[in-house]
Amino acid sequence: MKIASVYVLSISTFTAAAWAAPPLTADDAITLAPGTCQLEIEQRQFGNRVERDIVPACNFVFDAEIGVGQLRVAPKGGPRTDSVVYQFKKVLSPASPTEWAIGIGAATVRAIHSRQHSGTRQHYLNALFSRQFDATMLHANMGVVSDREAEPDIPRNRLTWGLAAEHEATTRWTLLGEVYGQRGQPETGQIGLRWWALPKYIQFTSSVGAQRGAGRDGRWLSFGIRFETGDSTF
Repeated sequence: MKIASVYVLSISTFTAAAWAAPPLTADDAITLAPGTCQLEIEQRQFGNRVERDIVPACNFVFDAEIGVGQLRVAPKGGPRTDSVVYQFKKVLSPASPTEWAIGIGAATVRAIHSRQHSGTRQHYLNALFSRQFDATMLHANMGVVSDREAEPDIPRNRLTWGLAAEHEATTRWTLLGEVYGQRGQPETGQIGLRWWALPKYIQFTSSVGAQRGAGRDGRWLSFGIRFETGDSTF
């Protein structure tokens, strides 16, 4: 589960949405089946830092995904920042063959150990839309981020957006691409893929992406793994 059409990859320089399955950042208007859980682990290698997030999530109450995880940002030659991530996602209108699914997602990212960014906190709220077209699923996000650590020339409260597509090439391989951004910052795009090593239980992911105009420090390569319980755990 991801949430944000805009999740902070760099804490202060650019954002990525945090929640259709990795490596997408744009979220989907779909939740885990009731009684099921998943664990997502993803690492992104930038020119000047490494980021890793570990986020377990379950659908146990209110037919909603609830997750609590950790984000680590480790700049080269500098102190790392560890943050705790709280996230929530709820489908308001399920998908149908002719209609878009509609959902809502929210998240909070708060630093728990940082010599330079003590107290860093960001809040996200997103409207989520998804629709299936044959073997392709489209996602659209529109939301807002409240960032009390924003730079002086960047608004503290900013509109965010994201557009993504997932194409099921085979029963095990999925191709994907997306573009996303927020007010006051250049857009970011990425392409990637997913592979089910063990359908319904273990999936590997990878992507390459870049933020427009950010140079080498705005480009990354990601690798991830997702574990799912497959069937209800209770």
